[in-house]
Amino acid sequence: MADTPQAGATSSIEDQIRLREQKAGLLREKGVHPYGNGVVVPHTTEFVRVRHCDDDAAHLEEDQSEPYGIAGRVVALRTMGKATFLSLRDRTGDLQIFVKKDKVGDQAYEVLKLTDLGDIAFARGRAMRTKTGELSIEATEYRLLTKALRPLPEKWHGLTDHETRYRQRYVDLSANLQVREIFLRRTKLIAGIRRFLDDLDFVEVETPVLHKPEEAGGATARPFGTHHNTLDLDLKLRIALELHLKRLIVGGLERVYEIGRVFRNEGIDRRHNPEFTMLESSSHPRGRASPCSARWRSSMEPPGRSRSSSTRSRGSPPGSGWRRSRTGRCGRNLPGSCPPAKRSPGRSKRWWSRCCRRTGRASWWTSRWRSRR
Repeated sequence: MADTPQAGATSSIEDQIRLREQKAGLLREKGVHPYGNGVVVPHTTEFVRVRHCDDDAAHLEEDQSEPYGIAGRVVALRTMGKATFLSLRDRTGDLQIFVKKDKVGDQAYEVLKLTDLGDIAFARGRAMRTKTGELSIEATEYRLLTKALRPLPEKWHGLTDHETRYRQRYVDLSANLQVREIFLRRTKLIAGIRRFLDDLDFVEVETPVLHKPEEAGGATARPFGTHHNTLDLDLKLRIALELHLKRLIVGGLERVYEIGRVFRNEGIDRRHNPEFTMLESSSHPRGRASPCSARWRSSMEPPGRSRSSSTRSRGSPPGSGWRRSRTGRCGRNLPGSCPPAKRSPGRSKRWWSRCCRRTGRASWWTSRWRSRR
């Protein structure tokens, strides 16, 4: 073991990986599986923080709390003889763990000595406050759940290389907490869109991703190609969701929508990916307003605006063409009828004057109408 890299002399990623692999081997020799399972985690760090946010050290000492069990990634580690402070980070945040040798036992403390930053550990104990007033868990049980073989990015500089951030998202998530918030917001946004469309009696469906070459359509884009070995058939990955949704309307599902992945074999940069998530909704056109379209109309109108018959758009549920796009883009309702292509210039001018007064978007709508002509 003369050529074994020491913890204080590791200067390269390869040396650190080799040292962590050796620690994983030592754990196996001690009878501890470095990648065990079957651990039930009853609490989160946020649960402990919220429950004892107003409790001081004296109160926690007199009225001892119930034992809490939390697990997370080790993001800070400080050893001082027979006591160690470490911070565990789970999906809700960070919490400090105070581990003493006489509390957890010799075997568990030896396992703690083999813990590195990035490992996933489990601790159980009562809440307390340190001399500095930081809320902590005084551990009576400590277990190492997962041994990380690669070190985390540098703490102070973090992960700043854009190439690595976008190619290795898992590293970006572990190093930058604000990226995790973006993922959570995206999940809540999609859930909100689903609730909104479900309230309008839309049905969520899943349509095929693999299309025959003659069926791959719905947009102007170059598709990806693949081959089905069993059927000996060339197929294309979908570039849009529209066509199959229209077929479902023909089949009798009057209101359908899908949130799915589409694939376009085109340019790529930091903001444009060849595969992305698309939302598309389709509905059967109706000649008059329905309860569904009334709810859609009221949700799109600005607060405090009267919904007189002359200012609101005539009931058209989502997916009914250009009228819906006018309301969605502007956020306000336009006059009920749009000018046909053969309307006289004077009548068209008056129609646009009404649009400008009610939307405040004169230049945008004018340019749009001229481009359509």
